[in-house]
Amino acid sequence: MHGNSIDRLKEVDKLEPLKKIKKLTLHANPIEEVKNYRMHVCTVLPQLTMLDFINMTKVDRDKAATWHALKFKPKY
Repeated sequence: MHGNSIDRLKEVDKLEPLKKIKKLTLHANPIEEVKNYRMHVCTVLPQLTMLDFINMTKVDRDKAATWHALKFKPKY
């Protein structure tokens, strides 16, 4: 998906049903400039082993899960 003018995180959300996807390249898309872009992608696609030519580690997935939990914390 390199260089396809993807600029919204919700566009990545559409990939969530693709459970077999292991590598994803969104490099050269405006979405790269979105704050916490990698965290969001890692949360939506936790099975990724590589994002934008960079390995995704367990530490990356753990950080993304924590970020997601804090971001979407229920309000009482």
